[in-house]
Amino acid sequence: WFTAEQALAYGFIDTVVSSAGEVRDVTENQ
Repeated sequence: WFTAEQALAYGFIDTVVSSAGEVRDVTENQ
């Protein structure tokens, strides 16, 4: 079970990772 702070932290990390993955895909496709 996560505390609110942990949930926010993991959500933030997941968002950053997803954004980085999208940027990488775009860069590879160019």
